[in-house]
Amino acid sequence: MPVSHSSIPRWNFPTEEIYYFHEFLIILHPHLDTTQRLHMALARAKASLQLSGRTTQNTNCIIISPQQIAFAELSQQTTSCSEVFPLLADHSASRCCAGFRILAQVLSSSYWKKPHKETWGFPLPPEIISEILHHSEPRDTVSFAQSSFLAKECYYASVPQIGDVSVAKLEISIPCCGNRTGLEKLGLQCTRCFSWYHRNCIALETSSLPATGSYTCATCYKEVPHVRLYHPGEINTLDGRSRRRACVIKIDGTTKALRVRTSTPAHLRPELRRVGDLIHKYPKGLIDFTIRVNGEFSGLAYGLDDIELENISQ
Repeated sequence: MPVSHSSIPRWNFPTEEIYYFHEFLIILHPHLDTTQRLHMALARAKASLQLSGRTTQNTNCIIISPQQIAFAELSQQTTSCSEVFPLLADHSASRCCAGFRILAQVLSSSYWKKPHKETWGFPLPPEIISEILHHSEPRDTVSFAQSSFLAKECYYASVPQIGDVSVAKLEISIPCCGNRTGLEKLGLQCTRCFSWYHRNCIALETSSLPATGSYTCATCYKEVPHVRLYHPGEINTLDGRSRRRACVIKIDGTTKALRVRTSTPAHLRPELRRVGDLIHKYPKGLIDFTIRVNGEFSGLAYGLDDIELENISQ
């Protein structure tokens, strides 16, 4: 999205290079391309924990550079660190990198959160709680969510982020078919790009898996190593050759394609003045949604397109 100097978003953010975010210790580091630089970032994290007096407990860390990301757990005795994953690569315009996939899973997962002081006398699946919340009156639903941490999580998980909008397919995270169901039992996750696949979609039997149980998708298997790197200017070059993938959603019961808008806003496009009636004639590329932080435009804009016939047949 073309932005001018006046439209650059401004919001409050930590000025330090080491800070806490949702109980994670964030370490901003210039580069993570070598083992020595990764050790330097870990040393900075340990020094920060000693100054704050938090060395007696385990600390989950996220080490971020403009191009790469790594995850670590620090304690008094041991230091565990993952491999360095690409956060920004030449194909980022059309395909999400492994670093962003892992970061989204880490920040959205409840595994890392400390257990609440709440015990149930019997195990109750979250699906049952969701059904109770769905069939309760609005006043009872809010009361139930306020009285239980588990009910609160189920309640907010059921609230759509955008009114009357629901994601129909997750084609970016699940490239095979986009359906989220069936991944628990018959799903495979690529060990390189961390995207999910159904075994039925890729026609892979359990006996065909390696002894380690790891799986590499066909895209990553054919991918040459240098494609994972980032070269300034290459993202726009690769983006111009291929069309951006859309997310299939349902809004007010109608299936639409939610796509990122990269063109200039409508009021800055002189060619739209020739269209005349914009109420009944919708030109392509209009913006329907924007992401704002504290009221400031972030530079990300999205629009709704009709589903193409070839996509529906698939």
